[in-house]
Amino acid sequence: IDEEAFADFICEGRKLLQISSGLVVYGEDADDIADKVWTGVGSLLADDQPDTGLLVALPEYVGDAHRYVLDEIIAPLASAGYGEDRIDATGYRRSAGAPFPGFRLLYSPAPAAPASAAKTDD
Repeated sequence: IDEEAFADFICEGRKLLQISSGLVVYGEDADDIADKVWTGVGSLLADDQPDTGLLVALPEYVGDAHRYVLDEIIAPLASAGYGEDRIDATGYRRSAGAPFPGFRLLYSPAPAAPASAAKTDD
């Protein structure tokens, strides 16, 4: 047994257990899938629950789902202030054994600011 591959498999399995919702989105390119994907991402972020996730299956997508999630989801979220400490994403490719393209997105809300850090109007 390849211990490193096994450890990676277990780690990804634990992350998949955090999935709280899933979508199957049909379309061949980024323009075709954008609205439905962002609706799902928006719902995930709006719930603001700790350690939740979204699994998106893209059965008709002809592009690279890994590149899509990095460029079209992670980059805009990073620009909006959602850093790597809050968002974790993995794209799934047919060439890597996935049954169809897709991605997994995990979200953790920002921790609340300590009460002592709150500003007061004295």
